[in-house]
Amino acid sequence: MFDFFKKDKPPAKDKAAAKDKAPADASLTDSQAAELAPSWTERLKQGLAKTRNQLGSQLSGIFGGGKIDADVYDE
Repeated sequence: MFDFFKKDKPPAKDKAAAKDKAPADASLTDSQAAELAPSWTERLKQGLAKTRNQLGSQLSGIFGGGKIDADVYDE
């Protein structure tokens, strides 16, 4: 029901392939890799920031249009 709280885990095949491609000196344990991955709150903040930027730019495009002068008030 609350799947958005869970982090996306790569399939076992991709995880093994990623370990094979990684250089030997840069090998990380699962706990170290988990520390580098963004937490749920960080992912939420990033998603909300992206939404805020997109919505703000769309609203400014709609309401930030032309100048208001005497002719506009007369209409």
